[in-house]
Amino acid sequence: MFKNFVQLAFTITIGAVWIFLAGATAPEGTCDTAGNLVHCVILEVSAVPKLLTMLGIYAMAVLFFIITALRQNRPVGKGRRGRIRRYRHAEEFMVEKGRLSHEALIEYHREYKWEAYSGIALSAAMVVAALVIQGDATGAAPFADSELALWNAGILAIAGAMMAAAEIVHTNTLSPMVPIRTRLKVVGRSIVVAGMGVSLAVSSVFAFIGLAAPFIAILGTLIFFFLGLWLQSARSIPRDEMLEQFQLDEDEWNELVKRVDTGKRGD
Repeated sequence: MFKNFVQLAFTITIGAVWIFLAGATAPEGTCDTAGNLVHCVILEVSAVPKLLTMLGIYAMAVLFFIITALRQNRPVGKGRRGRIRRYRHAEEFMVEKGRLSHEALIEYHREYKWEAYSGIALSAAMVVAALVIQGDATGAAPFADSELALWNAGILAIAGAMMAAAEIVHTNTLSPMVPIRTRLKVVGRSIVVAGMGVSLAVSSVFAFIGLAAPFIAILGTLIFFFLGLWLQSARSIPRDEMLEQFQLDEDEWNELVKRVDTGKRGD
């Protein structure tokens, strides 16, 4: 519970820093028409150049990737405080010990359907790009800043391409003929690539919103950032739950810890 408060405080701090910088750089007289403090903050955040708002949103996505990578690669931990975070090596160990079915893992991996998300992202990117190009041709631009809209459409297309590539590779590993170690390695990498694509797509959507409503875009980005950290922290499996679920003894647990921490077999 304590770490959830830390994550919330960290997120609020990022928002406070953004508000402070927006206020410090806002043109003089920005808040003259504000009726209250909240309205003043909204006006100051909205006065930040659209490009900086867009870059700030993508910077949050990069920060989320870094924090997630560092947390997922932490050691399991000693004694009863041990937690499993890196599923791939744990799944491989459980299959080898006969505590987990290879076929059950395949069915679980079939639930990753990145093609749906990639299709939405690519379609949205093509629609935006078509509107921008049409607006440039007719002189009636549908976006206040067509160039930034086109950049966001390109980033959204890249996110869709990442998810599509992950789906193609992922689908090719679902045959029972593929050895467990090879399949888990490839599936793990495809999940990372697709996960980055999803986060990048969400950031691109908020960046689009930022062209018209920067305050809402920043607020949505901060909420997504906190929820991502919170859900990632709930993903780790405590030692006692692993022992109970899979009927592991202490020697097997120690072997599992070594496998997860090093990625290597004990033999």
